[in-house]
Parts: sequence; structure tokens; C-alpha cells
Amino acid sequence: MANNQSEIPDAIRGLSQDEAENIRREDNCMNVVHPPINCPAWACVVLPCINKIPSMKQFLQMTPFDAEVLRDSEWICYDPSSLVRGDVIRLAPRDIVPADCIILEVHGEEIVVDVSGVTGEPKPRIGTKKGGGDSIHVYYGSRVLQGSALAKVLQIGENTLLARMMKENKWPPSRKIGSNVSDGQYNTIGSEDDNTEMV
Repeated sequence: MANNQSEIPDAIRGLSQDEAENIRREDNCMNVVHPPINCPAWACVVLPCINKIPSMKQFLQMTPFDAEVLRDSEWICYDPSSLVRGDVIRLAPRDIVPADCIILEVHGEEIVVDVSGVTGEPKPRIGTKKGGGDSIHVYYGSRVLQGSALAKVLQIGENTLLARMMKENKWPPSRKIGSNVSDGQYNTIGSEDDNTEMV
């Protein structure tokens, strides 16, 4: 993660702590995605084999550990569970995307994000500095392979694509779901006042 002294682009404004708290109260949820086998913590201690089940192993590899968020005009390293809709986050190589997001600004020539663990798409998503109006969406659990970018959080926790797919027993993906994402089955990612759809 980069340091707090990095320049913040004029056009991009993060939330204040008060705004974030208001959104958290309004949404009444934290940015937590429950594992595919949601058992009490004591069961994982008594039955450690639960974490060896393929879907649990994959889920644990996709769980973000931290998030760099712009709050009160400063970059802060947060626990990903503290993110809210509207937060601006910074993504860097090897980061696990901590929420469903849209890329706002690419630093360098491009950002490459592997979404295959969530959607089953065989090719990574690529956002370029010269992408213009191209909207690149990335999902909770995706992995940044190269490049860095600023992104806006669109959905958190149980409203993320990954959580909704698990609820519908469609994760881990056995095939590419890209057609489902664009045909409306998984396109309600934006908030009510944000008409952005995942594609």
C-alpha cells in the first residue's frame, strides 16, 4: 500500500468519516461475505477439515485482509469490513479487491484484475489509462495482477456478486457467468441512486 502523502486527484473525493457512518447506519450492514460453509468458529477448531473443502480453500484465498480507503481526504489502511458504499479505495498489485467496485482512474498504463475466481471468466479484466468512458467493474475476491487504480465501492458484504452467487449455489463457478452478469440476473449492483450496472 502507498503512503498517505500520495497526491489525491481533484476530481476524486472520498467520504468523510461522518458520511461513512451515515451510510453504514442506512445500510445496516458491514462489508462481510460469509463463507460457503458458514459454521461457528468452534466447529472449524474441532473439525479443521472444513477448511480443506475445495470451496472453503478457494474462499479463504479470496478473502481480503485490508483496504486502503480515502477518508477525510487522507489515505487510511482499514479492515475491509469497515468499507461502505461510495468509499474510494486504492488498488495495487497483489491486492484482493475488498468490495464490488468500478474503476475510476488507472495509474500507469493499465490495471489487470483476475475475476475468474468469482465469475469464471477465463481472461482478466483490463482497464487502461486511455480507456475513456469504459466502465471496468471488479468484484469482491478478485485479485489485482498488475497496475494500480482508484475505484469506487458500489456494493459490500452480502450484496456483492460473490455473496449473491453463493446464496444461489452458483459459486464456485463451474462455467463463465458473463452472460448472466449482463443479461440482468446479476446486474443490480449499483445503489438506488446510482444507475451503474455491472457488466
